[in-house]
Amino acid sequence: KFSDSKIEYEIPLTKELFEKQLEILSTKKMQSNFENFIVRCAERLITPNIKPQTGPDGGGDGKVDAETYEVTTDISDKWYVANGGASEKEKWAFAISCKKQWKPKITTDIEKVANTNRGYTRVLFFSNQFIKSSTRVDIEKDLSNKFNIEVSIFDALWCTNAVFYHGCKDIALDCLNFSDEYKKKREIIGEIDKYRLDRLDEIENSILLRQINGVDTGYIDELQEACILSRGLERPRVETEGRFNRALRECERYGSSQQKFNIVYEHARTSLFWFEDIDTMYNDFLKLKEFVNESCSVIRIEKITNILTNLINAESVGLIDSEKVELEIKYIKELCNTLEKRGDKPSSLLFLHLYIAQQRLISHLLSKEPINEDIDAIRPLLLEAPSHIEISFETQYKIIIFLNSVIDDNPKYEDLVDELTSIVRKTNSEAAGKD
Repeated sequence: KFSDSKIEYEIPLTKELFEKQLEILSTKKMQSNFENFIVRCAERLITPNIKPQTGPDGGGDGKVDAETYEVTTDISDKWYVANGGASEKEKWAFAISCKKQWKPKITTDIEKVANTNRGYTRVLFFSNQFIKSSTRVDIEKDLSNKFNIEVSIFDALWCTNAVFYHGCKDIALDCLNFSDEYKKKREIIGEIDKYRLDRLDEIENSILLRQINGVDTGYIDELQEACILSRGLERPRVETEGRFNRALRECERYGSSQQKFNIVYEHARTSLFWFEDIDTMYNDFLKLKEFVNESCSVIRIEKITNILTNLINAESVGLIDSEKVELEIKYIKELCNTLEKRGDKPSSLLFLHLYIAQQRLISHLLSKEPINEDIDAIRPLLLEAPSHIEISFETQYKIIIFLNSVIDDNPKYEDLVDELTSIVRKTNSEAAGKD
């Protein structure tokens, strides 16, 4: 599921060296280099529709170093930059400076932009200096109020994160006068990644050309697939998150409720297994609950309990507040009681009974308590499962087999395994006969 490619630089670029290079930009008169670096990073991370200004360094005659150009929503809706970018009538100006005295520079730059009267809706100021977070926020607020235009400041920390966490190392090596020694690398693309890269390019090209009118579930399926491919390639988080944001945004307009549920579920799994972000996974779990409350089905319950199991595992090693997890375990039990009273979702109810019984069994195994009563409780549930086509009996069987590998000698459990194995063999034999 993870990337099978390897990229190894002969001499890796370090943060210390990169930040030192940022620091000396002004003394080496490398304003143009810095502008090129910022514009290319911003095209990749902030908004793709940037037009650099021509002319002398420092903005030339245009008063800005770069600006966005207008695009239609047919194009911008398909971008996967994290926050959506500058779409439709939005017009952003870019001011880029590598001066050590950045405070007076930003004030004059914002004033110049405001005085152009070109209808800029946002000014993005980039500096090669490290700026204290509280200072940045205060100046953004003051200048936004003074000139009646949204001001955003990006400092050296943003540049460092762009290069080392958001996939812009190649841009830094191209633009900031690093020795060619730092560009030498050995790149091995794995067989799985070759397929992923080709398929991702195919999807992205298809998306750009696609005309969408009304509900288009195939379009949303491709957007979700792009998310899965992006994470499998272990693309920078900001890129994969951008694709998930795009999929959810477009699903609101052109997809189904189940597709939105699936995207949120995959985002939860991505947050855990690729980015080790338990809090985001938990927030996604809360979103999944809303879907289950709206419409309960086996597939939704199976997926939400998968995430709950991951939360339980995270709680067991102290990665999430136990009170939060206990509330969600209680939610599952209450949902089971609700379905029991309603009586209209027998398969969903059986699945919940199975899940609760399995978790109780696992809990007793971990605490080294007797499990015979748990085996007696789970046996009739498992025997009933084959009569519910929505429930994957094979998956339930695999869970029991896995637990068998960690259960000490227990005749009752071994009998259960034998009984389930007979059912699986019979089912497979019948299926083979039909073929």
